[in-house]
Amino acid sequence: MYQQEDGLIHLAERVRDFVKYNDAERDYSYSALSKDEKNEIALFHSMKQDPYFKHYIYNHLRKYAEDEDEINLSFPVSSIEKLDIYDHTKFDKLNLFDFRRNLPMKAREAKIDSQMRAYGYGKRKRSKALVQVQPGKGIIHVNGKPMLQSLFLPMQRQRILTPLVITQYTCLLDVNIRVWGGGYVGQVEAIIPALSKAIQGFDMGTRKTLKQFGLMNHDTRNKERKKIGKQKARKGNVYRRR
Repeated sequence: MYQQEDGLIHLAERVRDFVKYNDAERDYSYSALSKDEKNEIALFHSMKQDPYFKHYIYNHLRKYAEDEDEINLSFPVSSIEKLDIYDHTKFDKLNLFDFRRNLPMKAREAKIDSQMRAYGYGKRKRSKALVQVQPGKGIIHVNGKPMLQSLFLPMQRQRILTPLVITQYTCLLDVNIRVWGGGYVGQVEAIIPALSKAIQGFDMGTRKTLKQFGLMNHDTRNKERKKIGKQKARKGNVYRRR
């Protein structure tokens, strides 16, 4: 009988050593996880977004905290050695381990259709622009006309060419611009973010450069509405005493 117990103890020690060895040799990075383990992480992440699951965790941990406080307050000299009776999980913010930190960030992909075309949309005040880019010789059309026949001021043409110049796509992409609404300045400022987004959709490597120059953002400023009793938005009437 004793020999049988010694054999079981020896077998248990061998199993423990085997588990420890495998644990020390294993790579715990996300890329080394198996497909089932990745699916399990994704399932846990989806469950965390479930309102019922959050409600269950919150109430379960809150009940545990209340019971723990009651034990520590009722039996201050208990066998549970604790320096601070409130040293438990703070339930106003659930500090659960978030698996999303271990998930790799999904790389942005170029948005190109079957004909190697990318699109971008922009707006400014009442102007809206839709831009299409595709590989070509650098031909630019605005509302079906060449750029020189549509934009007469050199400053307007220079501003539109800015995204192409800084990304070095000036003579490599054909640009077709459709713009409507607003005035000339508003249309130019609507074309710039639309063209920048189209270039980014064609080549995702240009995103950092375009964002650095601030060409991806829409200018949300607008004319302030006129107020009742005033001549304009802020300009008031001159007070005359008599």
